Amino acid sequence: MSLVNGKSANEWIEKHKPQNGWFRVYYEDSLEHETTTMTPGKQLRWEWKYKDGKRADGVSKGWYPKGNIKQTQHYKNGVKHGELIRYYNDGQVLDEFNYKNGLRHGTLTTYFINGEIMKQSIWDNGELVKHEIHTDDVNKISYILVWADTNSLNRIDPNYYEKNKKVDDELLKHTLELIQQILEMNPHEILIMDNEGNFPKQDNPLIKVIPSYQTYDFTKERPDWLEQINIDDYYEDKHMNHAKCLAMAYNHGIIESSGDYLVLQHNDTKYLPNFSMRDMLVELISKDYEYITIDKKPVKFEELSDYEYFADCYWFLCRKDFYSKHNIWVDWVRGDNNHLATIVCKDKGLKYLHLPGFFENDEHDKFEFNQKYGYNSKDGNVHTFNDEPFIIHRKGGTGLHRVLEEKR
Repeated sequence: MSLVNGKSANEWIEKHKPQNGWFRVYYEDSLEHETTTMTPGKQLRWEWKYKDGKRADGVSKGWYPKGNIKQTQHYKNGVKHGELIRYYNDGQVLDEFNYKNGLRHGTLTTYFINGEIMKQSIWDNGELVKHEIHTDDVNKISYILVWADTNSLNRIDPNYYEKNKKVDDELLKHTLELIQQILEMNPHEILIMDNEGNFPKQDNPLIKVIPSYQTYDFTKERPDWLEQINIDDYYEDKHMNHAKCLAMAYNHGIIESSGDYLVLQHNDTKYLPNFSMRDMLVELISKDYEYITIDKKPVKFEELSDYEYFADCYWFLCRKDFYSKHNIWVDWVRGDNNHLATIVCKDKGLKYLHLPGFFENDEHDKFEFNQKYGYNSKDGNVHTFNDEPFIIHRKGGTGLHRVLEEKR
C-alpha cells in the first residue's frame, strides 16, 4: 500500500482503525499524497467498514488527492473476495480483476489510457495460468538501452576499470530480465545500443541490436547518424570516457527510434508489480510535462546552483521530438547525459517531473523509504508514482561493478 504521513500505510491503518464501524481517512491537503487526517471536511482518501477488527463484508474505496476514484475492492470474511477495479487519474479503468477467498482468481484485464485492452491474465486461486499481451500499440513507445561490459570500460580507462567476467555475466542477466519485462508492456520497439559489439542475437523482431559509438573506428569512418547530433561542448572523437560513450549511444538510439514516445533507461533498473501505471505517465507527458524521470543529479558546479538538480537517464520518458525540438543532445561541460534537459526546461519555463525516491542528495533516507514499500535497501533505490512503487534502480548497470556488490 502507499504512505501515510511518511509511514507505512498498513502500520498506520492498524493503529487508527476502529474495532467496529466506518473507517474514513482524508487528505490533509488535496494536492499532497502523503499527509492524512481523520478529521472530516477534506477530500476522502479511504473509506470502508470494520467488524470485530476485520474488514467488514462490502466495498472498500480509495480516491486520488483531487477527488477522482482510485480503486474499489470487495471483502468477505475479512479478506478480498470479488471484484477489484483500479482507475487512471482521469476516471478511466486501469485494470479489473477478481479475488476468491483472498487469492487472485479469474480474468485480470489491463487497459491502455484510451480504454483498449493492453493485456489479459487468467488466475486460478493465486496461480497464474495464462498471460496474453495485446498488440494494439496505442502508445508507441521506443525503449532505448545501452549495452557495455567491463571490456568496453577497460578500453576507455584501463587504470580505473578491470575486466570481470562475473560482472559481465550478471549484467547480461539483468539486461535480459529487463528486456523481458519491457516486452510484457507491449513496446513499439526495444533498441539495444551495443557499445561493445557482442550483445547476443535476439530472435524477437521487436528487439533491435544496433552497434553504436564505441564500435566505430573514427580513423576510418564517421557514421551518418553522428552528423545529426549537435555537440555544443565539442570533444574530439579520439577522446573517450564512459559518460561520453554512454551519452552518444543514447543519442544514436534517439535518432534510430520510430516510436511516438521514448524511454531512455539504464539496464540496472527493474519494474515493480505496478508497472502498468506506465501508461498513466505517458498520459502526463502527452498533456502536462516535457519529461518525467526517476533521477535527480546533484548540481556539481556553484555557478549552476539555481537549477537545484539535473536529470539523468536511469529512467527518462519524453516525446519523440523532445530532443530535436529543444536542440538537446550532448552536454559534456556540466556532467552526465540529459543535464541539458533540465537546464533547457527550466530556462524556458517548461514543466518536468522527477518521481520520488532519490537519495544522493539526502532527499529521502534510503533505508526508511524502501522499507515503507516493503523493499530492502540492498534491493536498490525504489521510486514511486501516485504513492505506489513503480521501478527500482539497482545501481550498477552502466557503472557495472555494483551489480555484484563489488567496488570499483
